[in-house]
Amino acid sequence: AALAFSPRSGTASPALAARRHALVGPLAPSPTKLLFDTDIGSDIDDAVALAYLLMQPSIDLLGITTVTGEARRRAALVRRLLELAGQTVPIFPGFEAPREIATRQPIAQQAVKLSPAQLLGTDQPHNPEAAIDFMADTIRAHPFEVTLLAVGPFTNVARLFEKYPDISRLLKALVIMGGKYSDYPTPWG
Repeated sequence: AALAFSPRSGTASPALAARRHALVGPLAPSPTKLLFDTDIGSDIDDAVALAYLLMQPSIDLLGITTVTGEARRRAALVRRLLELAGQTVPIFPGFEAPREIATRQPIAQQAVKLSPAQLLGTDQPHNPEAAIDFMADTIRAHPFEVTLLAVGPFTNVARLFEKYPDISRLLKALVIMGGKYSDYPTPWG
């Protein structure tokens, strides 16, 4: 049986729970606040992940940052998917080059499917620090509520933690898709 806590009496009561349920209905879990850091445009998995996230009522997508080569063209791909889904979410292109090794994904191959109008401005310089500041500002605005989902190279995440050393303590969770579990040579593993 459901119980509701009464702050006045300090007790839990099934009757109080029944009254609350009759007045406001069952408690629904609040949507997960999510930041999505992606290298969309090199293969299909990140586009599928974004489409899935956009369809989930349990996800509150607070923003999307792109990472690795041609980050602006990757952001244009995100923008197009958001248009198709009829959603508006802040998008920030982040860092294009890793910190320690050569870029393994220098181009966003899937961007060839975008029209010239959709690619307008992607050849202009951008400030990748804006993506980092956006992530930090969003996490600070929702302390202990934001899940950072990183599915590309971790350059943006590394810079976030370097620039704002306290920010990791304000996250609800950091979820990453990374690593490789085979000896098969791949350009991304």
